[in-house]
Amino acid sequence: MAKNKMLTKNVFQITTVFLVLLFCDVTFSFKFEDDKFLPPENFKDMRTDEIIKFYGYPGEEHKVLTEDGYILSNFRLANPGGYPILLLHGMTATSDSFLLRGPRYDMSFLLWKRGYDVWMWNARGNIYSTEHVNMTYKDEKFFLFSIQEYGQYDTPASIDYILNMTGHTSVITIGHSNGCGNVLTMAALRPEYNDKVLLNIMWGQAVMLKYELFKGMMEMSYSMYTRYMNFDHDQSVMKKGSEKLELVKAFCNPESPLLSSLCLMFMGLVSGPNSNQTDFYAVKRMMTKFPAGSSMNAFKQMMQNMRSGEYKPLSYGVTENMRRYGTREPSPYPLGEVKIPTAMYYSCCNDFLSSKADNKLLKNKLTNVIKFQTISYKKFNHGDFLWAKDGYELLYKDVLVLIHKYTPSKYRSEIPIL
Repeated sequence: MAKNKMLTKNVFQITTVFLVLLFCDVTFSFKFEDDKFLPPENFKDMRTDEIIKFYGYPGEEHKVLTEDGYILSNFRLANPGGYPILLLHGMTATSDSFLLRGPRYDMSFLLWKRGYDVWMWNARGNIYSTEHVNMTYKDEKFFLFSIQEYGQYDTPASIDYILNMTGHTSVITIGHSNGCGNVLTMAALRPEYNDKVLLNIMWGQAVMLKYELFKGMMEMSYSMYTRYMNFDHDQSVMKKGSEKLELVKAFCNPESPLLSSLCLMFMGLVSGPNSNQTDFYAVKRMMTKFPAGSSMNAFKQMMQNMRSGEYKPLSYGVTENMRRYGTREPSPYPLGEVKIPTAMYYSCCNDFLSSKADNKLLKNKLTNVIKFQTISYKKFNHGDFLWAKDGYELLYKDVLVLIHKYTPSKYRSEIPIL
């Protein structure tokens, strides 16, 4: 009997030592290097999970299957057990847009440090999401999707995947630019998902575009592209490996001082000029992965909404509209049906892609806007949401406080937000 007790005690001690060693190995296997510099020319050849690991943090890739057969490559800044947050990039961007400045400054890393499990979405058709169960990336049919599919299929699939992986029943979402429409479209078309998003945060929404300051230039660029550049009627836009994308990459080559300077000037013009918040290395990193691919239908829907001043599905012409929608023209998305608590952050005066008037227009269409916040710096532009030098004081701190408030109490960090 005594011998059995001694054996049990030894087994227990050995097991305890093994678990401690295992825990220590997991704990100290990450060597955080927050101040490590990532050159833009290296950034362009790295995937999202590789960028995360470059700084010593846990990065993962996850394949997500949508209901209509697309396979999305989403990435995770892994914090198992933490409350999940999903970041949604803008048009023709990627998950890399949330990793432009490094662990000391990027919202993705700031959330991870407060215990959140951070997930980053990639839209169908961009450089990461190039797979389908029945089609190849080279098939023209692969790109017969519009903005609607981002909200109707991609975002619900991503949320369900996260919930199945983590055991949680809801997530918090943060969208930038066009990515702000994903959750709204989802909740409007699929009401059951209203309960799966605890809080929806929008940065520089590009949902309502009626009063966009860059509207004239967008109209001209779209017309020139469809008439003179897209002579082969390609259904993709700047897809991975295309000649058009290679030309853009050559123009924005981070290794060329002249070309990268011209590229920076262009980004400043599009985002909003004369901001003193621009982190030039962050912009150079962004431009190595932007544009990252989308579809002509997505751009067509965006232009139609810009012209109509509404947020509604793509119009395919009377005959096809009757078949798809049962009406000659598609009706606007029922945004009044969105029940998710929503916070809107916007620039008052210098965001050429998201005007103050359009933010107010969207606010009036929603029924549960719990925060409508203008950025205090008047020259804050569209790109500054991602790379502002004073991003923490101007935006991220307030967002962290709001997220903390909505996070279930048992998942809240005890670290003060200073």
